Amino acid sequence: MALTRYELHGSDTGSIQAACEVCNERSVTTLVANFIFACDRCARRISMSLWLRREERARMEESFYSGRQTRQWVH
Repeated sequence: MALTRYELHGSDTGSIQAACEVCNERSVTTLVANFIFACDRCARRISMSLWLRREERARMEESFYSGRQTRQWVH
């Protein structure tokens, strides 16, 4: 997932949070999936978490479909 830098200026300031929505300690520098405004540290953690969940779902689907195909041929 690509991380995007945002600059706070002009009329856009109202739509972009000033502080990280995750840790509330750092200023916003990154927009993460589903419009979560986060600092770089939190954005990396969120990205990694999303990636790991995506891989886990893919493995679960793969095992589900391979088990399903096996059961169909057994009958």
